[in-house]
Amino acid sequence: RRSRFHAADSLVVAGLTTQRRLLGPDHPITARSLGRLASIRAAAGLFPEAETLYREALAALRAHHGPEHPEVALMMNELAGVRQEQDAFEEAEQLMQDALAIRRRRYGDRHAAVIQSMRSLAGLLREQDRYEEARALYDAALEQTRQVYGDAHPTVAAALNDLGGLSADVGAYDAALDYYEQAARLAETALGQAHMSAIGYRSSLATVYLYQGRYADARDVLQESIARAVSLVGEQHMAIADFRNNLSYALGYLGDAEASEHELRKALAIEQALYGERHTEVATTMASLSTLLWDAGRHDEALTTAEQALALRRQLLPPVHTDLGNSLYSLGSMYMT
Repeated sequence: RRSRFHAADSLVVAGLTTQRRLLGPDHPITARSLGRLASIRAAAGLFPEAETLYREALAALRAHHGPEHPEVALMMNELAGVRQEQDAFEEAEQLMQDALAIRRRRYGDRHAAVIQSMRSLAGLLREQDRYEEARALYDAALEQTRQVYGDAHPTVAAALNDLGGLSADVGAYDAALDYYEQAARLAETALGQAHMSAIGYRSSLATVYLYQGRYADARDVLQESIARAVSLVGEQHMAIADFRNNLSYALGYLGDAEASEHELRKALAIEQALYGERHTEVATTMASLSTLLWDAGRHDEALTTAEQALALRRQLLPPVHTDLGNSLYSLGSMYMT
């Protein structure tokens, strides 16, 4: 997968060079290629590079189409996603609000692009703990999704899953389980049980079980999700890494420190294989591993791993970022102990 990222990056760069020479920098085809390259760099965790490319693409599309074109709104949303990753929440929100307004003026409320914008904005608000605002948008998105697609469409499952996550965030665990169960059943009916979306929604139940202290239930759901997912996509997939990260927590709470570490190292190996050594997901899992090692009394290993996670985050994230702050706090606490 990592080699495919590099190959895709090289091919898009070569195509972009040709397009700039033949079509000019403001041509929409050139802008689309800039956006594609930005998405590759963002997936690789290279957010400053992705930001620069998205800004260039957005400027080109505005110059060619004017400010009200759907492609302009799409690129604004993509740039907003990168700014969200960088904890630049104020700019990300403004970009998302502007993109949503453009789409509403063009399409009205009952349109897939409008619903997508609403869900993106709700996710940003949720990340900032603005739960009431997020809830209003998620509820509206679910209602409009049902109006556009009907009650049995997989997109409805995604909207229900959003509400499950928000409910879990505010401690409404019974509601969260209900939303997640609805999402999983709907996806399993519409897509079949052998589908990654259906498996992902089913695995979401485990996150609530972890909150509730139902660690054995969480373990069982996650082990089943891993087995089903591996049979579909193999071991080297980001969803498998996510499942293994959560399984590590469940096993740790159940007192099986050795199995917990084993799952976390498996997740780290998947992330490194997919994205290379320099990626924010790698840093996050290394930070979790350092905490596990510290709690096990393996302090030298923990310090080394925490220092590596901090070094990665300093390379990849802006100076004011939540994850960077967490690494500094964690490592400082280890030094003081």
